[in-house]
Amino acid sequence: MISIDKFLFIINPIAGSKRNSIESLIELADDLLPEQTKEYVYTEYPGHAARISQNAIGKGYRAIVAAGGDGTLNEVAKALVNTSEILGIVPLGSGNGFARHLKIPTSPRKALTLIRDGRCIESDVGLFNNSYFLTTCGFGFEAEVASLFSEAGSRGFWTYAWAALKGYLRYKTAFYEFSIDQRNFKSSAFFLTLANSSQFGLNARIAPTAEIDSGKMVCCKVESLNWISVPLFALRLFTGRLPRSRNYEQYDCSAFFMDDYTGRYHIDGEPRQLESAPVHVRIMPKCLNVLAGTH
Repeated sequence: MISIDKFLFIINPIAGSKRNSIESLIELADDLLPEQTKEYVYTEYPGHAARISQNAIGKGYRAIVAAGGDGTLNEVAKALVNTSEILGIVPLGSGNGFARHLKIPTSPRKALTLIRDGRCIESDVGLFNNSYFLTTCGFGFEAEVASLFSEAGSRGFWTYAWAALKGYLRYKTAFYEFSIDQRNFKSSAFFLTLANSSQFGLNARIAPTAEIDSGKMVCCKVESLNWISVPLFALRLFTGRLPRSRNYEQYDCSAFFMDDYTGRYHIDGEPRQLESAPVHVRIMPKCLNVLAGTH
């Protein structure tokens, strides 16, 4: 337990649903943290949360709280890597993969109560070339789904299910050559995931054994899935039993390398495009202070 006397809340005003109104969030924070100094800043455009966080470093804020979805959280977190400031999380998005891994409640009141209690842990952070990730990065089908999900006009489980179905119908298994901790692989795969924490979000646990303070990530390789195997695979994905699947392999590692990759990938669910370049993914151990639940 640590004592925190000054908070900066970085709030994405368009995250989540109507039940998570900004007014009620601020009222809750004032009610549950009456003795602490609090400042509230709203994001106005993509990348704004990162800029606000960077400008706040060294300004006396003991904790900087990301109130929003996974994109807001990623922006705030990457500014706090290797600093003494502590990351707080009020998950207002639909996926909330990192928050769910840390057992941070999706109820704003309960999340703020956890922040008030002040239990701090040191978390690992993944690094994909020069970009940080908290949960996962990856290639193949999951990058296709991330792209479709980002283009959808809504969020939530059913939008994710629609994106997964559409992606499944049009995506083909690809061939990859890569190395894990200098061990070479040549394999076809439906998708490849590098996981710092256990899930994509929405409780889809791609790497149930992953821990954010282990100094390792989990490389998950999923082979081609036919129509018959999809329902059981999905059930295991959402119940944390994916390692039982014959279509799934995982390897604990600290570094991943692919010599030349062209195509889509994602970082914490954000779709990106790489034009013929090497890929280096590694884990940075215990470089981020986080207010968390039990994990």
